[in-house]
Amino acid sequence: MDVKKLSITEFQQTIQKDPLVFFDSVLWSTHWSKQDEIIEAVMKHQRVTVKSCFWVGKTYISARIALLFQYAYTDSIVITTAPTFRQVENVLWRELRNAHKKAKIPLWWTMLKTKFEIDERWYMLWLSSDKEENFQWFHAEHQLNIVDEAGWVNAASLWALEALMTSEWTKLLYIGNPIVPMWWFYDSFKDDSFVKISISVFDTPNFKINNI
Repeated sequence: MDVKKLSITEFQQTIQKDPLVFFDSVLWSTHWSKQDEIIEAVMKHQRVTVKSCFWVGKTYISARIALLFQYAYTDSIVITTAPTFRQVENVLWRELRNAHKKAKIPLWWTMLKTKFEIDERWYMLWLSSDKEENFQWFHAEHQLNIVDEAGWVNAASLWALEALMTSEWTKLLYIGNPIVPMWWFYDSFKDDSFVKISISVFDTPNFKINNI
């Protein structure tokens, strides 16, 4: 599909209906079956929680889902958080900057190190997870809240994010490694309101390609 010929409205309608168009025709990003499952779940459901082994590309795909959501909906807000600023800046936002910079079709507007603003009502930013009040002042009809390394984010901040879940188009994505058998990330896998995705090393393309 030649998305360059679409108007902004047509472009948004297209990637809302088929999110993989954004990955294949705009970002030119690779993705595999479990990543596709995460993409579909986030676009169709309100709450998604993902646990996996290390180095399977969950942060890679989460960053690109953030861009997908930002471009799919006018006046959308994307909030990202993690246990430390270093993780935000050097992990998730590094993936965001790389995806934005390397897009097959140049994406509108400039991405800064930890902020992306289209206008005052249409933006993406990071928030520190150390204080729950940091999350209180952000709300949009279409909003995606991404929690990286969710197992290590304090419960008060996750509770504050839950308070933002006021419409069906307000979304929450937890991603992390199942290391700590307690707290909200652990409990999300027992919560019926979450779509639950687990990624084993046995699922990964490299494992399968090498016939292990």
